Amino acid sequence: AKGNTISITAMGMVPTPADSISNGVVMSANALVMAIRDALAQAGIKSKKVVTSISGTGALVVRVIEVPKMSDGELIDNMKIDADRYIPFPPSEVEMDFKALRDLPSDPDSPNMEVLLAAAQREIIDLHVQVVQDAKLDPRAIDVEPLAVARALTHPLTDKEHNGRDNGASLGAPPDYSDVFAVLNVGASGTEIS
Repeated sequence: AKGNTISITAMGMVPTPADSISNGVVMSANALVMAIRDALAQAGIKSKKVVTSISGTGALVVRVIEVPKMSDGELIDNMKIDADRYIPFPPSEVEMDFKALRDLPSDPDSPNMEVLLAAAQREIIDLHVQVVQDAKLDPRAIDVEPLAVARALTHPLTDKEHNGRDNGASLGAPPDYSDVFAVLNVGASGTEIS
């Protein structure tokens, strides 16, 4: 990366091993580890630091929720207490992240604000991380697939802008919402629109 310009220097792709993933859940860790190693080796990728993404409707929840207007600190406290209102899993069994969508156009007189919430079952996250580590990689962040795709297709904020807005959440910098857009992801086993 140079300044705000990101360039692709290598790309690798191998078929996902049969029956190794079902609805976003890892079924065969060993097969996936070998596939990841093959992809990296074929592409000549040496870097060990990775950002990955997860998907799957059974173990992952991504939604926009509405809460009373509050500071980021108050939001953290509120989510610790009220998380079970928004996710279908016991809060003790999930990894969760959230970010207030303050950059979206909103009614200034509304007493509420919108928050993007992502939650995944901890068991799924732990297995995902284990696969990455077994492939001799260093996982730095896990995104959720619809957001990762949208983020890849939008212009990132500069480091200065990002650092000024980020509250430390791993969901990262928001896309530019000056235009309304949608992403249609047509996959081999499912299609989603964001």
